[in-house]
Amino acid sequence: MREGSTTGDRPYKCEACERAFARNEELTRHRRIHSGDKPHACDLCARRFARKDHLGKHRKTHLDEAHKRVHVCSQPGCGHRYTRTDALTRHQWTAHAIRRCSRWQPPVI
Repeated sequence: MREGSTTGDRPYKCEACERAFARNEELTRHRRIHSGDKPHACDLCARRFARKDHLGKHRKTHLDEAHKRVHVCSQPGCGHRYTRTDALTRHQWTAHAIRRCSRWQPPVI
């Protein structure tokens, strides 16, 4: 059985705020909130990030317009344009109340 997978146990506790996690990797990532550690650096500018996935999203901002994939809202008369699908999804949720299913929730940006 994977560590903390089905039991709901959260044995990894933050010493600074008592928040608990099921996996040690989650605790390690969380600790960066308190320490301010940002080990992931953009090689094109001076920005640094605590999370590797945030650096990946940031790197896309350096692409020139010709290389960016653009997602356009398909609602009649709208035409809002986004470079990230999660931003388009959030727009469709908030501006047009478009949901994929009754249990669907918009992504957190």
